[in-house]
Amino acid sequence: LDHNVTFESLVAQAHPADQPLLMAVHVALFEKGEEAFSLRYRRRNRSGRWVWLLSRGRVALRQANGKPRRIWGITLDVSAQTDAEQRLKQVIEGARVGTWEYDHARKESTVNDVWAGILGYRKDEV
Repeated sequence: LDHNVTFESLVAQAHPADQPLLMAVHVALFEKGEEAFSLRYRRRNRSGRWVWLLSRGRVALRQANGKPRRIWGITLDVSAQTDAEQRLKQVIEGARVGTWEYDHARKESTVNDVWAGILGYRKDEV
């Protein structure tokens, strides 16, 4: 697309379940004054198939009233990655494998039910 696209048309073309995510980004940039965004959402491609997109961008220029005048960014097709993540999740659930994840930035660990059960706990007790 090498033409101007309205925000409303972007929202309308997004998967209905993802439209609130797009609206939340709009509020963050236009009402809360945030400078950047990162969003994973679905949109129909030309053949009518839903594709997963990762869009990241930032406000490049603001008007005198603080509202964004120009926002720039990139969008990547992450459909293959998203499909692989979903298949891996199904394999892990089917194999009843205990998994954990540590988010260094947030200093938080996440475990699944099986991991907690291996130690004799429920997930909410860990």
